[in-house]
Formats: sequence, structure tokens, C-alpha cells
Amino acid sequence: MACCPNHFDTLEVAAGDTLSTWSIKVTDHKGRPFDLAGVTVQIKINHEDGTPILEPTEDGLTVLPGRPFVFSGDRLVDYCHEVTSNDQITLSSDGQLPEGFDATTRYFPIDVRTNDFRLTTNARPIAPGQGGSGNHSYHVVGSVEYQPRLEDVETSGYYWVWLILSQNGKTKHIPQDGRVLRYHVVEAQ
Repeated sequence: MACCPNHFDTLEVAAGDTLSTWSIKVTDHKGRPFDLAGVTVQIKINHEDGTPILEPTEDGLTVLPGRPFVFSGDRLVDYCHEVTSNDQITLSSDGQLPEGFDATTRYFPIDVRTNDFRLTTNARPIAPGQGGSGNHSYHVVGSVEYQPRLEDVETSGYYWVWLILSQNGKTKHIPQDGRVLRYHVVEAQ
């Protein structure tokens, strides 16, 4: 289970801001998205002086968060998404996906714009076929979101974040090898 996060360098957060969700993408040593299916993910936070702020917990974490979307022609539409052309996408539906798409395939975003993108498996965009019903969601492989608690952001200073991944009796703390995920709480002005 080798992986490392695309660290957010230093995320700057206003004191008391519990409304902004933090997004973390976990990748392997080659930068490929880490498949978190079947993995238990926990978060741990320490103040820069080493004082624990949040002991390992799953509370507030969403692994592989789903984002609702619709198709417009051959484009998947999601306003102000954060998808990049380096991501891998899976799809789900509470009904049925349109012809040409299924929930077991990893798709690659291409022609990414602020509010939409196309999907491919082989560099050519896939146009949705007939059919499809229900509400559809996409998931960025390797993505985790954390909704901070007031205790995480109430005191100014620097904080370090680790994700703890557990699967089949093996545990990995990331980041590792001296890398850090950190955030800086600044007083609101």
C-alpha cells in the first residue's frame, strides 16, 4: 500500500471557518490515483508543536465523494468542479447510466473547462448513448474530503495533517518520508 497525497502545500484557513471542505487526492509513488475502495481512511491533526488536535478518526471524512452531474451533449456538466486532466473518474447512478458508460470503468477527463469536461478511455471522447435514468454522480479516484471542526480551525498557527489508511491488517500513515500536509489558521480580518 504505497501512496502519497498531492499535498496542498500550506492551505490557508480563516479562524473559525468550518464551512470550507478540504479536498485531498491520494496518489501512488508515480502520481497515479490510489484506489481507496475497501480502505479504511482516518485523519489525524497535530499543532506544529506536536500537540494532538484531532486523534485518528473517520468523523468528518468522505472517501470518494460523489458529485452530481448531467450530460450536455458529450460533456459532463458540474459547475465549478475541481477535476483535472490527471484525474481518473468513476460513475454511479441511483438509476441507470446512459449507454456507453458503466460503473466499473475508469474514465479520463479531457477538454476540461471550468464547468464541464468530456470523458474518454482511449483519447476519443465518449458520447452518451440512449437511455439512462435517475441521478448520476462521478467520483474522483483517490479523493478524500474533510469537513473541519471548530477545534481544528479556532486557534491561529500551523497544523500538520496525516491520513491513516488501513486495509487487510496493514496500516500506512501518509504523507511519509518527511513530506507534510499542513494548514495555517489565520485570524479573520
